[in-house]
Order: sequence, then C-alpha cells, then structure tokens
Amino acid sequence: DSIEDLCTQIKYDPDIAETMVVLSASNTITYTSLKTSASFQTFCNKLGIDHSKMAGLIALSKGDFDSAPQMSEEIDPNQPIDPKFLRALMSIYLYTTHDGTPTRNYDPYIKNKLMRNYIAPLASLYGFKNGLIPTFFLRVMQGDQLIFSTTYQTLGLTGIQRDYYAALAALAHPRPFADGIDSEQPHSWMAYKNRMSVITLISKLFRLDSLGLEYLVSVCRKTPMGTNFF
Repeated sequence: DSIEDLCTQIKYDPDIAETMVVLSASNTITYTSLKTSASFQTFCNKLGIDHSKMAGLIALSKGDFDSAPQMSEEIDPNQPIDPKFLRALMSIYLYTTHDGTPTRNYDPYIKNKLMRNYIAPLASLYGFKNGLIPTFFLRVMQGDQLIFSTTYQTLGLTGIQRDYYAALAALAHPRPFADGIDSEQPHSWMAYKNRMSVITLISKLFRLDSLGLEYLVSVCRKTPMGTNFF
C-alpha cells in the first residue's frame, strides 16, 4: 500500500515500482522464475526492454549458477559466452554491491567455496594452473580474511603467521569491522572481521598496548570504541 501511495503522489506506475522492489530485495530469484513470471514480463513490456535478455542479466547478478548456459544464450545468442566464464564472474561478484560492500546475506564461507570451484577457467587465461592463488588475492582485495584459513599452508605459513597476516589485512582494508563473532563457525573472526580479535593479534605481534591501539584504530576509522562497526 505504501508503494502505491507513493507512486500516486509522484505519478509513477506502481506495478513497475513493486517489481523493482522485489527484484532488488530477493536473493532467491532464478532465470527460470523470471522467464515464467507474468508480472516480470509485463514489467519488461512497460519499459520496452527484452524480457528474455533482462531475465538473463538479472539472474546473472543474483548468482544463478545452474542457469549459466541459458543465460549465456539469452544475453548474446550470436556470440554466447562460455557458461564456465559466466560462473567464474558470478562467483567473483556474488554478495557484492556496486560500491564493493557486502550484501546483507553475505556468507564468506560460501563465497570462498564458489570462487575456488568456478574461477579456474578464468584464471587459466592468465597462466594460473588452478584457482587457489587468484581466489586468494581477489578475496583479500575484497576485504575477506577468511581466505587465509584455507590457503595458509599452500602459502607456506604457520598457524600463528596465518593469524597475523589475516589481522594485518583486516586492518589495512577499508571494509568496516564487526563486533560479533560466530563461535560455531571456524575462524569466524576472520570471516566477519572481528575488531577485538584483530586488535589483540596486532598488539601481540608488535608488542603494543591493546587499549591504545583500539583507541588509535577508532580515531582513524572515525568510529566510537566498543560499538558495532557495521
């Protein structure tokens, strides 16, 4: 009702607005569901855009890995992209918004697993034998420290070195800290960038006062101490 009221005030089509809200909010949209949706077809018709191509593009942004072959054909039937490269791109951008921040349903455990599974064909174009090292560097660039937990032995690191490097990467990356931690998940502090875990490790590494370092980090990040950084 609120969408309809707003659209009435600004003289905008409520059907288009409601469909846009559903598309942006849902994380379970698939290519098949869009292709068979009468409301989505109406939405595309009203905007004058190709129903099938738009279904492929939106499903691509939602990470519909199973429908990669169909999406490839719809996006460009004359020169379809190899589905394995589409899956590689989807795995890289899954859970990521336009400004690089994670989405609300962000799950770094799933993200890392999907990238390891799907990135190899794309990595091979750049001379990598497998997807491990490209996944490592891309995930670190995206602000994920959990990747250290599955690659540290390949990188020749010990367990404590893994923790130190992960803490340094967390401190260096601009992605916000979090105060919460999931005790049931392994290396949860890396996955969600737990603030006090990072500060404790770096304090130990450089033999610094942890309270002083926490204050310094809070000032540099312009965030009050002891609050949730998300």
